[in-house]
This record gives sequence, structure tokens and C-alpha cells, in this order.
Amino acid sequence: MNILRQSTQQSRRGFRTLQTSMIIVFGASTALILLMTAVILLHHVRATLTDETEESLLELAQTAGVLMNDRFQDMITSLDSVSRQDILTDGTPWAEISENLQDQAEALGYDTFGLVDLEGINRRTLDQAVTDVSDRDYYRLARRGQPNVSEVLISRATGEPIMIVAVPVMRQGEIQSVLIGVRDTRVFETLVNTVGIGERGYSYVINDEGTIVGHRDHKLVQERWNAMDEARSNPDYREMARVLGHAAQRESGTGRYFYQGEERLMGYAPIGETGFSVLVGSYWHDIIAPLRLLQFIFAGVAIAGLLLGTATIAVVSRTITKPITDLVPVVEKIARLDLSVRDLAAHEISRMESVRLRRDEIGEMARSIAKMEESLRDSVTRVQAVGIAVTGKTEELADIERLVSQGAGQMTTVAEELSQGSSEQAASVEEVSSAMEEMAANIRQSADNAEATEKIALESSQKAQQSGQAAAEAVEAMRQIADKIGIIEDIARETNMLSLNAAIEAARAGEQGKGFAVVAAQVRKLAENSASAAREIGTLSARSMETVQNAGELLDETVPGIRKTADLVQEITASAREMSAGARQVSEAMVQLDTMVQQNAAAAEEVASTSEDQSGQTENLSLSTRELRSQAQSLAEVVSRFTLSAELHSQSKDDHEA
Repeated sequence: MNILRQSTQQSRRGFRTLQTSMIIVFGASTALILLMTAVILLHHVRATLTDETEESLLELAQTAGVLMNDRFQDMITSLDSVSRQDILTDGTPWAEISENLQDQAEALGYDTFGLVDLEGINRRTLDQAVTDVSDRDYYRLARRGQPNVSEVLISRATGEPIMIVAVPVMRQGEIQSVLIGVRDTRVFETLVNTVGIGERGYSYVINDEGTIVGHRDHKLVQERWNAMDEARSNPDYREMARVLGHAAQRESGTGRYFYQGEERLMGYAPIGETGFSVLVGSYWHDIIAPLRLLQFIFAGVAIAGLLLGTATIAVVSRTITKPITDLVPVVEKIARLDLSVRDLAAHEISRMESVRLRRDEIGEMARSIAKMEESLRDSVTRVQAVGIAVTGKTEELADIERLVSQGAGQMTTVAEELSQGSSEQAASVEEVSSAMEEMAANIRQSADNAEATEKIALESSQKAQQSGQAAAEAVEAMRQIADKIGIIEDIARETNMLSLNAAIEAARAGEQGKGFAVVAAQVRKLAENSASAAREIGTLSARSMETVQNAGELLDETVPGIRKTADLVQEITASAREMSAGARQVSEAMVQLDTMVQQNAAAAEEVASTSEDQSGQTENLSLSTRELRSQAQSLAEVVSRFTLSAELHSQSKDDHEA
């Protein structure tokens, strides 16, 4: 009981309500689920946003490449239209041709036109400058009849980066000359300034070597900036060089790199069959900007969901924990071995009844607790009744033990008197023998001795008869003891059955019945000890009764001998006057008398021994009775720990007094 109380006190130190535990557990679970959901959704949104952005950049780059290629084709077509004019081959003076071509060049957005003869000598229309372009690839391709757009070149006249559009001037299927249009690289800027994703989106154009030929930062074009060249000396440009390397090889795709401290996502595609590629880019920070807003939205939704879930859990948990809380007073009373549940306040009993009417596990638990309390109360009442009965029987057994003890004392007294009489008989026989030797001289003395012997014989006969009666009474007392012991055995057996039933009920009660199971086990142990002691007492009583019966039989055999001795003594008295004539007969009578005296002495010793054995058995019976009484008191103390209702307590008290 102390261990249980200490365990209860220790558990109270860290006490936390079931509702609080449910809110913590389910709240943490809800928070974890919301967090995991938010992380998974954000990861999915991030991946989707990245994929969609990469796809958009690639599509935009491919579209820009198509647009730029169409622009180049338009430039070739418009220049080819100019090359078909007759003024170029009908012998018109150069001054007129130059003025006409320059007007058209400015109208078409070129800086100047140039007419290159078959020797590669170029005459510019803007300033009439003459240069040799025979080594230029664009001239050679056009000389072979292939209209083309050149790479970005450094003008030999101005030193600025320029692009050349070259078409052959055909007449009757033969190349007469090559018409070229010169324009700066800002043709790319028109495109790169309008293509991009987001506010800071941008694009630029590179050639097949990775050199930037079109960029909103015209300085990079002028410096012919090349990431692959920069990466050889600066590792920071390696990732950018890798992406631009794929673009320079006329591939289509997407990539990431850091430039000027910011991560950028690029889509790239070739511009038709030209040697240029267009790259469309966006800042990663701008791409994931909606994701950051989504993170705040998810956080708000998660917090709102957590608060709503916690409130819901609090309401639901209260509906679960409140009926359990209503059962706590009952369980605490039972834990304190207080079974006076009927004495609770009316409102507490009302709450308990409402819990019992529930059709769920809590209602089943409440009904089980009520059944357990009822079973415990009935068991305790029965055990109290059994304890009272055992106490009463022990008192009866104590009375029997006192009677047996008194009988044993009387038997001992009788045995001592019988032994004393035997001693006196032996002395008388010796005196008679002595008188026989002196019979002739002292016949009167022999007569006196004979009279004394007769008196002693009569007394011995009476004492022997009294010993026989005492033995019979002892046998009857032993039979009564045996009957009482049978009653004790029946009581112990019934107590054992009751304790077994109580143990079964405690086992059904589970954890709440452990304390009563210990009490039931102690009661059963007491009943078993009582039964064992009763059996031992029964065995000892049977042995005592057998011994007393044997002593009675011996006394029955001794009484005739004593009576016969009295007759002989009478004969001795009668024949004392004739002693002289019947000496032989007297001698024979003395021999017989001596034998009888010896038998009487032996019988007296056996009676004394039997009395001692009976005294020892009586002491054992007394010890067993005291032990049984002590166990009954222990049982009463155990049962007294339980508190019954006032009505049951009064009824139990009345039964005890009755």
C-alpha cells in the first residue's frame, strides 16, 4: 500500500491533464502535417515554376531566333531587290548610281551601300571611299552566288563593329558585281531590348565563338566581350562560359550561371542558318519572387489551420476528458479503499450516471467501475462476516481447549494418586512378606497389616474407577474437539473459496483490483493455514483419544485386579487367625498380590504418561487456537481498511453484535 501511495505521489509531481496532452500531441501533429504539406507544395511549386520558366525562356529564345532570322532574310530580300535595278548595269555614271544607292541605303536603315566589282574593289556610296574586300568571306560567298549576312566585323574605314549584307548582282544568269549593305550591330539591339521575361528580363546575341555581338550594354559589343576567354583567367565565369559554349555550338536549351553577383536563368537557340545564337535570360531572384509571396500565404494558412485545429482538438478533447474527469472522484475513493461511493454528493452521482449512460468506451468503463465497486463492497462485506465467524469459532475452540486442559490436569492428578497407591501397595506387600517371616511371632501385626491392606485396596479400587471415568470424559472431550475441528475446517474451506472468488473478481477488475487481489491472497493464505492447523489438531486429538481409550481399557483391566486384591486381603484378615495352618496359601496369595501390584504400578505409569502426552497436545491445541485467533485479527485489520457506505457499515455492525 505504501509503494502504491509513493507511486501515486511521484506521478502527481509531473501531472498533466489528458486534454492538455491531446492538445499538445494533436497540435504538434497538425503543425507537422501543415509544415510538411507547405514544404512539399513549395518544393513542387518551385520545381514547377523553374520548369515553366525554363520552358518559357527556351520558347522565347527560339521565337527570337526565328524573328531574327526572318529579319536577316528581310534584309537580304530588300537588298536583293535593290541589286535588280537596271541602274547598276546600264552604264549610268557612278555619281548618279552612288547618290541613288545612298538614298535607298538610308531608307532601308543601312549606313552605306557598296558596289564591289569582280576584283573585290569596293566603292562606298556614302563617302566614295574605295577598299579592297576580296579577302572577306561575305564577298566570296556572294561572288559564288550566295546571298549572306556576315559575321560582326570591325570596319576598316571606321574601326566600329559592323554587319555586312551581301547579294550578287545578276544579269542574264551571270554575276556582274556584288552589292553590299553596311550597318552597325544595333540591328540586334532592337530585338534584345524587346525580348525578355519580367521587368528585368533581357536577351543578347553571340556568334559561333561566344563573342557578344548584340547586347543592351553596347560597351560589351564594342569590346567584343567573350565569357569563354574570360573564364580562362577568372574561374567565376566558368559556368557562364559553359552555357554560352553550348549556345555557340548552335544548340537549344537552358542553363544557369552567376554574373555580377546574381544568379541568372538563360534559354538559348540558334538564329536560323547564321552563325549567331540568341540568349534570353531572367534573374532567379525575380523568378522566385511569387514563391516568396506564396511562402507567406502558406505560413498564414498554416497558422490559421493550426489555430483552428487546436481549437477543434480542444473542443473534441473536452468531450472525451470531461466524463473521465467525472469518474476521477470514484476511482480515487476506491484507490483509498473507500467503497462509500453511495455517499458522494448528489451532483457528483448525477454526473456519474450521465457518464454511465454513454454508449461508447467511456460509458463501458464507467459501468465497469460501478460493477467493480459493487463487487468489492460485497466481497468486503462477506469477508467481514467470515472474519466475525472465525473469531467466534476461535473463542469456542479456546473454551474447548480449556476444558481439555482441565481434564488433562485431573487425569494427571488421578495418575499421581494411582501411582502413590501402587507404591503404598508395594510397601504393604513388603510388610506382609515381613510379617509372614515373623508370622509365628507377630500374628496380630499381620492381621493389622491385612486390614490396612484391605483399606488401601478399597481406596485403589475407587481411584481406579475414578481414573476410568476421567478417561471416558477425556475421550468424549476429544470427540467434541474433533467435531469442532471439523467445523473449523469447513470455515477455512469456505474462507478459501471466498478468497478465491475475490481474487477472480480482482483479476477481472484489472489494474484497479490489484490491491484487493493482495488482500484476497492473504485471506486465502490465512484460510489455508487455519485448515492446516485444524488438520494437525484433529490428528493430535485422534491420537490423544486413542491413548486415553487405551488408558481406560488398562484401568478397566486394573479394577478387577484391585477388587480381587481386596478380596484376598479380606481372606487374609479372615485367615489371619488360621495363619499358622495356611502359611503356604498365604505365601501364594502374596505372590499373586505382588504381581497385581506390579501391574497396577505399570498401569499408573501409563496413565501418567498418557496424561503428559495429553497435556502436550492440549498445549499444541492452545497454540493453534491462538494462531488462528491472531490470523482472524489480521484478517479483520485488513478488511477494516475498506470504508463501506454508512448503511452497509451499520448493517455489518448489527450482524456482528447479533
